[in-house]
Amino acid sequence: MDENLTHIFTWEQFTKLIVLLIVAYWFFKLLKKGLEKIPMFSEFKNIALTLLHKFLTVFQPLAFIIALSVFAFINPLLHGVIMGLVLLFSFLHLKNYLSGRLVLLDGTITPGKRIRYNDISGTITRCGHLGIQVLSSSGINHISYSNLLNKGYTIIPDDPGSFSCKMIVENDEEKKPADCLKDLLAESPYIDTNFSCKIESKETYSMVHCHLYFPENLPELLETLKESGYNAKRA
Repeated sequence: MDENLTHIFTWEQFTKLIVLLIVAYWFFKLLKKGLEKIPMFSEFKNIALTLLHKFLTVFQPLAFIIALSVFAFINPLLHGVIMGLVLLFSFLHLKNYLSGRLVLLDGTITPGKRIRYNDISGTITRCGHLGIQVLSSSGINHISYSNLLNKGYTIIPDDPGSFSCKMIVENDEEKKPADCLKDLLAESPYIDTNFSCKIESKETYSMVHCHLYFPENLPELLETLKESGYNAKRA
């Protein structure tokens, strides 16, 4: 009996399974990204993106459960004890993660959507594994998925009135404004990605035209640029 219990699965089979799950996940993830970039508006594209979103949302915890099950049956006694301890100490994080799968499944919570939670109203800038990042007039707020489910939230209808901003950024000899600056702005949570940033390079400075979610975030954006070596001010 002991021999059967310790040889249901092998480490080689476990490794192959992990590789297969990772390859499958990235295949469908890249397929979704590729489909999003296709300049086509059709019912088929919307249905395909919705199905891929739901599949990837469910695939992550399902793959995790399958991998853990195979890991446990490599050595049921030892690995069972290890998994029990891990689940015991990570229960709250695991509960939060699974709550996130439920919240994200219907596709209503995505980056760019406006949300109201308690006294926080702002724009979702990131959906992580354990919570969302919301940019409000007071700054960046992190809200866990468990709190969203327990306390409730409201999706605010899209507001097209973002804050248009022009900045003068001094050129740095060690940086290429048209490349580095554009990448830096693209990663900023304060920039409304529904609008493209326009950078006009001059001899000694660059003129940047972008849209912010809230005008109160302009000082924080200027400070972020300063920390990255760019002296910027509002035009």
